[in-house]
Amino acid sequence: MTDLPLAYQNLAADYIQKTHDDGGALRGSVYQQAKGNVENIFVKMPVGAGRKSLYIGPALQKETQAKVEAIKHASERARARRKDLSILNKVGVLSTHSYAGRVLDAMAYHGLFRNGAILVGTLAYQCYPLLLGCTLPSTQLATDDADLVAASLAIKADDGIDMLSILKDADPSFEPIPELDGRAKPSRFRSRIGFVVDLLTPTRTRGEKQPLELQGLDAGAMSLQYLAWLIDLSSPAALPYGSGIPVYVPRPERYAVHKLIISQKRAHTITKTSKDLAQAKALIEVVERTRPGLIADELLDAQAQGKQGWSDPIVKAMKAIWPDGSWQTRPEFEEFVDAL
Repeated sequence: MTDLPLAYQNLAADYIQKTHDDGGALRGSVYQQAKGNVENIFVKMPVGAGRKSLYIGPALQKETQAKVEAIKHASERARARRKDLSILNKVGVLSTHSYAGRVLDAMAYHGLFRNGAILVGTLAYQCYPLLLGCTLPSTQLATDDADLVAASLAIKADDGIDMLSILKDADPSFEPIPELDGRAKPSRFRSRIGFVVDLLTPTRTRGEKQPLELQGLDAGAMSLQYLAWLIDLSSPAALPYGSGIPVYVPRPERYAVHKLIISQKRAHTITKTSKDLAQAKALIEVVERTRPGLIADELLDAQAQGKQGWSDPIVKAMKAIWPDGSWQTRPEFEEFVDAL
């Protein structure tokens, strides 16, 4: 893990900002098509794995010509961002795998992130090198799933289409994974190659029926503890894929502490626990170096939430990461240790 030279940190910050500035802009190949005696303008915009043809207007109208100019400028800006990412690739900022990129691109195109979706899990972790201006361990970047948190059950796409239709823009082979209750809306979707999209949402009441319904997406979402805390005050970020995908992710310091907790809650595989611990350790070290004090703040905030479900798993995770006990003398953990 190394900090990028200042010029590249600025380039990374610029990439994020411009990705969000252009988040809803049309771009792509402009073409004309006649209907009767009228020439109409369309744009083929890249979305997910394909292109969508969108109507712009009659060719001779000034408003249409202004839109065409805007599309051309947006396309030029997208090409410039792709070049910027290529430069950042050369200094160690890795691009997201193309398949995951296409899936997230389809979600962004339909407005899920503008409308309250938060990206979590390993794909969120892939956004942190740009956000923090550093490199992170590449061994933790492989993933075969995408975890999306719906901050509100009222989340919907800009055009009102359902979740399965959104995913089919990325790969037509996506299908819902049936829930145990056959009447429940699906909260998980899987493509033919095995890539899984999980829809999640914060727990609202104990014992609530799973999954909760996302009516606007004709889907469900599994409610999980800790998610409300994790996504509080999430950060705008860019998934490093092509010209950038504008997303929102948990603040890196909160993501790190959340991973400490979750690593001790997983009941299924050692691999996932190891990944959680590795990501937490990497982010703790980077954040403490670049943003001193924030890890300490999040540890104290988590500690204030409770002991059994919060402080205790954090301590267990720290013992797993630093089995020699050195975590107890690290400056960023000092206040947390003193309060145990």
